[in-house]
Parts: sequence; structure tokens; C-alpha cells
Amino acid sequence: STKLRRIIKIKEDIIIFQDCSTGFGLDLLSLDVTTWNHERVNSLASQIDQFLNGLPPHVDLQFVQEIESGNENTFKNHEDLANQCKNTDVIALVHARLEKLRTRDQNGEIPYHGLKLFVRRPLKRLLSGQAGFFLKSEKFPEVAEGEFKAEISESARLKENIMRSLEAIGLKVQCLSQRVILEQVYAQWNPRRKDQIDLGYYDPEYISPSLVFTDSFVTDNGFCIGDVLYRVVSLKSLPDVTTSSMAQILRELPFGSKLFLSIHVPDQQKEYESLQTQRRMAFSMARGKRSGVADLESEAKLQDIEILLANLIAQGEKVFDISFQILLSANSEEELEMQVSTTLAKVRELSGAEAMQETLAAFDIFSDFGNFVVNF
Repeated sequence: STKLRRIIKIKEDIIIFQDCSTGFGLDLLSLDVTTWNHERVNSLASQIDQFLNGLPPHVDLQFVQEIESGNENTFKNHEDLANQCKNTDVIALVHARLEKLRTRDQNGEIPYHGLKLFVRRPLKRLLSGQAGFFLKSEKFPEVAEGEFKAEISESARLKENIMRSLEAIGLKVQCLSQRVILEQVYAQWNPRRKDQIDLGYYDPEYISPSLVFTDSFVTDNGFCIGDVLYRVVSLKSLPDVTTSSMAQILRELPFGSKLFLSIHVPDQQKEYESLQTQRRMAFSMARGKRSGVADLESEAKLQDIEILLANLIAQGEKVFDISFQILLSANSEEELEMQVSTTLAKVRELSGAEAMQETLAAFDIFSDFGNFVVNF
């Protein structure tokens, strides 16, 4: 057997984490459903449901939406087409127009909505002996070389299956290389340095010193990385009613924000047994009284659990653990407070959903969902 830090070679763009789990990243070209009719949107929602229900247990997914400037490729393609024209007046007009568009792009007036998906699966052998609630998971566990090669191969197969499923939905999918993923982490933890110097050489067996060069400190309302201020907004209550494509409102979040939607696929048998236990407890609280005031809260909880269990049994649906956070950044407190107010208002437009601004726990939450790609 050997330790992970000695075999942390990236094969087929598979990342090895310090707890011996494996993962990968995908770049997705998001769909514009603003002009779709209701039948087409509902069909897309059904395909997404099938994709999620087909995921294996103990898999973690994280969708990351970035709103930033990034339309240079579109401008470059348009410029290349204009240069093929023989009319000099047309070429001059296109160049003048592109100069204005590039300026607006840099100022955040033409945002680019990037969408990425990161997938992570644990070491299969460690699932039977998971650490307790108050125990930390072992770092760099000893794994036989043949077993670890099998884990990498299984993660590669999972990557191919997910890519095919997303392409069947209609998304354009491209696998993120090791270099691109590490550049994302480098930019995240060095917001100022990334504009001055690119990521250089890094040791694949000890990545942290090659990626983190900026100090971080916690404030009363958030945290700072260098001189950039950050706030974290988390979803507090779910929408009253959900409809297909309602999340397109979140494309109007402030420029420079990042949306993190993390999904964990638990063991469905354990979740079913847990729901059965909760159902019996709610039944005893709601129907156990022979006199007095009825427990309306327990009665409502009982009805919700019974509907959920009926869907699990009849329709084959699954239960997921989901977290939803929005990361905001700015150079001044005033600008950041304005972004927080705008974000809270946008979340409320999702059929009455409510979000809250994290305070002292913001950096810990950011370290949790922000380190989904690489845990140092």
C-alpha cells in the first residue's frame, strides 16, 4: 500500500482529494429558455429529474454559475468574420462597434453567464466505516495501488455517463482539464494576484503552497481575501410554489457574483427508513391525543411525509441533500451592501423564497462549499 500524497497523479483529468475521494469538473453551455413554450420547458424539467434520479448514491454534485465578463470569444469570432469583408468602411464600423462592446463587457454591462459542474465520489471502501459525527475523516488513508486504479476508472466511467446524460438533455459539455481547475482555485483564493500574474508551476503532490498567496481574515459581516470584501447569502426557506425554469431570475444577480448549488445523493434506503420513523413520530403527535387542542404542526408534517413517501414508492423519486449559497464580492462596503440587498430581493422573487446574509460563519461556509474542488 502507499499514501495518497505519493500517488496523486491526475489521470484522465480525475482529481484525487486528500481523503482519497475522486472527482472531476465539467464546463456546461447553459440553455436560454426565455423563448421556449411551456411544453418544451416542462420536457426539459422532466429530463433533469431523470438525470438526478439516475445518479448513484454517495455522489456529490456542485453547479457553479458565474456572472462575469467573458464575451471575448464572441467578439473575436465577429471580428474575424468582419476582416474577411473587402469593404474597408464595413471593417472600420465593426472595429468601432467592438471597441464599445469590449468596454461595456469590462464594465459588467454585458455579463457572461458561465456554468460549471463539479462531481465528487468517495472511496468505496470507506463508506462502510464512515467517521462518527464528532470525528474527523482520515487524511491520506492508505490504499492499495490496484484498488486506487479501480477507483479512478470508476470515476472516469461516471464522468462519461454524466456527460452523455447532459448532452441528451441538450447541453454542450466539455471536460475541464487539471490546469483549468487549478486556475479556478488560484483565482478564487488570489482575487488581486490573478490579474497581475498567472498560475505558474505547481507540485501535484502538494498543491496548497502553489495556489494560496493571499491572506484571509474574518469580519463581523463576512470576510476578506486581500483587499476584496466578500458576503455569503444562503437560502433560508424554499419557494411556496415551484415552476419550470423559474431559476432564470437568478441570472439577474449582481455582476461578479457566484452561485453555488450543491447536491448530495444519500443512501436512499437509509433515507426511507428515516422518513418512516419520522412518519410514526408525527402520527403519534397528531393522532395520539384523545382530547384537547389538535397539533396542527404535526398534522401538516404527517401529510407532507406521507406525500413524499408515496412519491418515493410509486414514482421512484429520490431524496437529496441540497445547499444553496451566493457569493458576493466588491471593493467597498457600500457597493457590497447594495449587492446584498439586490440579491435578497431577487431570491424573494422565486415564489416567496427567503435568503439570509451569513455573518461570523460566512468564511467557514465559504471554505466548505468553495473548497468543493480541492481540499488542501
